[in-house]
Amino acid sequence: MRNMKIRTKLLIGFFIVAIIGTFLGTVGINQIIKIERADMRMFERGAVPMEYAIDMSAYFQRFRVNLRDAIIANKKEKIEKYLNRIDELNNELEESEKKYEELLITDAERKSYEGVISAKDEYFKHIGELRTLALANNDSAAFSLLYSTMQSSNENYQKALDDLVHVKVSATGDLAKENVTVVSESVTLMVIVIVIGLIVAIVLGIWISADIQNIIKLVTSEMRRLTEAAVAGKL
Repeated sequence: MRNMKIRTKLLIGFFIVAIIGTFLGTVGINQIIKIERADMRMFERGAVPMEYAIDMSAYFQRFRVNLRDAIIANKKEKIEKYLNRIDELNNELEESEKKYEELLITDAERKSYEGVISAKDEYFKHIGELRTLALANNDSAAFSLLYSTMQSSNENYQKALDDLVHVKVSATGDLAKENVTVVSESVTLMVIVIVIGLIVAIVLGIWISADIQNIIKLVTSEMRRLTEAAVAGKL
C-alpha cells in the first residue's frame, strides 16, 4: 500500500466513495418503497373496507324499506316491482360482502364478518314468507312478521355490523403501529449506513491526505537539499 501511486490511491478512494453513495441511495430507495407499500396496505386493508361496510348497511336498510313498501302496495305490479328491487339490492349487498371479505386481515375480523353473515341469513330466512303475505295483500300478518320476528334479526344484524366496524378500526390501528415501526426501523438503518459511510469517507480522506502530505514533505526536503547544495557551490 505504501508503494502505491497517489493516482491509484485517488482512484481507489473515488471508487469507494461512489460505492458508498450507490449503497446509500439503494438503501434509501428500498426503505422508501417499504414505507410506501406499508401505507398502501393500510389504505387498502383499513380504509377501503369501510366503504364496503357502509354500503352493506345502506343496502340492508334500503332492503327493509322496499319490504315495507311491498307490503303497503296493493297492486300486484307495484308489489312485484318492490320485490324485484329487493332481489337487486340483495345482489348488491352480496357483492359488497365479497369485496369486504377479500380485505380481511385478522382472525378476529373473520369471526366478526361471519357474525354479520349469520345475522343476515337469520333475517333473510323469513323473506319467502313475507313475499307470500305481501302478494296476498295480507298486510297485518306481513307487518307483524316484519316488525316482530324480523325486527329482532334486524337488530342483531346492526349490532354485528357495528362490531365488524369496531374490529376493523382496531385492526387498522395495529397496521398503523406496524407502519410506525417500519418508519422507525428505516430511520435507524439509514442513520447506521450514513455513519458507516461517513467513517469510511473520513478514513479514506486521512489515508489519501497523509500520503499527499508525505509526498509534499519529500519534495520540499529535496528542494531544500538542492538549494543548499547550490548555495554551497556543489552543483
